[in-house]
Amino acid sequence: MLAGQRVSWNGFVTSVEVSKSSNPLSSLLQLLPPLICSPLICLLGEQVPLVCPLENTVDAHRCEILQASGQKCQLDAWSDTEVMLVAKMKSKRMWGTDAEVAILADDFFKNFTSALRPTDRVWFQGVLLAEGLGGPRPRLRLEQIDCLDCHRSDLMLTRKPGRLLAFLSSSVDVVQVALQSFIGFVLGPMVRFT
Repeated sequence: MLAGQRVSWNGFVTSVEVSKSSNPLSSLLQLLPPLICSPLICLLGEQVPLVCPLENTVDAHRCEILQASGQKCQLDAWSDTEVMLVAKMKSKRMWGTDAEVAILADDFFKNFTSALRPTDRVWFQGVLLAEGLGGPRPRLRLEQIDCLDCHRSDLMLTRKPGRLLAFLSSSVDVVQVALQSFIGFVLGPMVRFT
């Protein structure tokens, strides 16, 4: 079975679109009365910038929309977005048709995928999903992506950390904080009274 197999291909981006977006915190806070909801959004979220960037980017347009809505704060940092890229891979056969693949990129790749434009050439690696196999456009879950020939030269290889690596780094952080707290608790009184 091909589902679950890791593949790496390259191709030309033909489209970039948001396939899923959710913000559970925002949904929960919207259930509260506005008198309570607004201060909580500002406490947990970020302020809407007073001046939007002048570039023609997705972030600049989003900033303009938030300013026009009159909102003071927003909870974008709490949202989870999945982006679907469609890439066309050139066929090496004489009369072959170009193959397309749908690439599902989670929130980790948001900065990279929002900078992509149609005709950018990318290299990508991911795991094939059962959904779409055998059809005209197989799907894969993105693990890493790099720009081979893009309109922006600052796009670099982006690799999603493995689960074990993410677990180890968060565990080291927890141990470090615990150790700092313990040393502060034990040595703190000695430093204060000397």
